[in-house]
Amino acid sequence: TPPVPLDVTEAVAGGYSLADHLRDGTAARLIDEGRWDWVVLQEQSLQPTMASGRFMASLRRLDERIRAVHARTALFALPPRLDWHQDTQVVQRAYISAAAEVGATLVPVGAAWSSALAERPRLDLYQADGYHPRPAGTYLGACVFYATLTGKSPEGLPPRAGSIALAPDLALELQHAARLAAGK
Repeated sequence: TPPVPLDVTEAVAGGYSLADHLRDGTAARLIDEGRWDWVVLQEQSLQPTMASGRFMASLRRLDERIRAVHARTALFALPPRLDWHQDTQVVQRAYISAAAEVGATLVPVGAAWSSALAERPRLDLYQADGYHPRPAGTYLGACVFYATLTGKSPEGLPPRAGSIALAPDLALELQHAARLAAGK
């Protein structure tokens, strides 16, 4: 099966929370254009567990906007931050609960990372900062997004995506972890 093409627009700013995006207004303007099938929301990495009330309030407001333009909300469930010693299960439960509360689709990138690292602990997913992804982590996350948003297995996708080129056996291993995490 050929890969499903995706058309992507982004509103990003380093360190922004969903509340910051609401204040800024750029994301809201893009949502209001209404030409989306999906709108992916990524909360600042510490907010779901350290400021859950603020996170949920912002998620609800953005989800209402997304639904108003007949799009679907996807919540990017980040991997835990090693530099803050976040508990994997606590982080995953926070995202699962948030997605369930608003009826969003969960994109379980953190769960895929945890699963892949459990199978192969020396897998190099994190940069030295303990938070940002290395190429294998980015590729794994992209495979989870592909599987979740298209409903198709990422197994068999090319081992090269943009500037990322992985060994075919590593790419297949990551595709498998993504498929399992996304339930495809």
